Amino acid sequence: MNKNIKLMNIEIKKLEKLASYDQNKKFRILIIFFLGFLALLTFFMIMFSLVYSKQKTLLITFGVVASLSFLLLVFLIGPFCTLLASSKWMNLLMNKKPGENIWSKYHPGNLSITFNLFIGILVFNMFNGKAMKITKNERKVIESVLLFH
Repeated sequence: MNKNIKLMNIEIKKLEKLASYDQNKKFRILIIFFLGFLALLTFFMIMFSLVYSKQKTLLITFGVVASLSFLLLVFLIGPFCTLLASSKWMNLLMNKKPGENIWSKYHPGNLSITFNLFIGILVFNMFNGKAMKITKNERKVIESVLLFH
């Protein structure tokens, strides 16, 4: 086990559970399915609104459905995608060898790490019970380890 993980003083079960979402094929397929479904729904609603632009009620209906499907894409699927990103980062951090840089070529900015980790852990806490809940202090520790490695 990585010495950075031991220094974090966070229960190892929580970290392993957070890192496991990156390896879960069903979770990935579910996200890809809903992303594809909402993208197709948005595309077809925009196409239908362009085809039926002469009829005001159909134009408004298709425009509203396209807007709502786009909002669903952003607000419902987005947090699950950030959970996947946080899980990948945690997986990289847990499997890191001493002296190895986890950000080989791409290092996301500090604000990106902070925001994605916040949303990802929020979704993680919604999925898991109180026993597996990651607290604010634990999130700050994970964030600091990710920022400086």
